[in-house]
Amino acid sequence: MSDLVEVLPPPEQRGRLDIRDGAVETIARAAAATVSDRHQATGLSRITSSDLPRARVEVDAGQVVVTLTVAAQWPTPVAALARSVRDVVTQQIRDDTGLTVTRVDVEVHCIPLDDPTAHRRVR
Repeated sequence: MSDLVEVLPPPEQRGRLDIRDGAVETIARAAAATVSDRHQATGLSRITSSDLPRARVEVDAGQVVVTLTVAAQWPTPVAALARSVRDVVTQQIRDDTGLTVTRVDVEVHCIPLDDPTAHRRVR
């Protein structure tokens, strides 16, 4: 029975794992959504804008640079939000991929409050 056991080479000799930029973008976007507002473009604004949060990443030799655009409603403290997003995204990418995050740039867009009384009705 022991003749059937296959001996594997050490892990570093078995091959490699490539993690695509798109996979890291998905992880970054999902992580950012846990601490920032989600905003889905509707109506005419769909022409000029897109859903938030949005992520762009560059992966090179195991190093990751992330650029995020997130949404916030007034009066959210922007510096605290950006710090939280940066921390959560860095940790999530590190945990899920083992890659090193070298920089996370966060851009915060202010979105209008969802106040149903602010909409006028046509009579």
